[in-house]
Amino acid sequence: MGDHAAETVPDAASVKAMFAGGLVNVRLQTKAKQGDKTMMDALIPAVEAMNACPSDDIGDILQVGADAAFQGAKATIDMQARFGRARNYGERSIGHADSGATSWSCLLAAFAEAAKN
Repeated sequence: MGDHAAETVPDAASVKAMFAGGLVNVRLQTKAKQGDKTMMDALIPAVEAMNACPSDDIGDILQVGADAAFQGAKATIDMQARFGRARNYGERSIGHADSGATSWSCLLAAFAEAAKN
């Protein structure tokens, strides 16, 4: 194996900036917004919650984001899809969580868990 650079742990501001920057880039790629039954329903509230988190502990910040993403993904169950292939299902998309929002929820939960360990 090759040499590995020294392990660097980002600070709270860097983690918040990373996710905020990611959201900016995603918004450049799509017109989807919160309420459209997309990953944005989890990503937007997660980033907002992380930015509002007063803690400097990365695990806390990621957990707050994961909790917000979970609630956002859960909210997509009652929505009708407006983007992606799911929009072709019309009203039949109601009653099912959006897969992108659910994936973001799971990803942030895993990040939070890893940061705590």
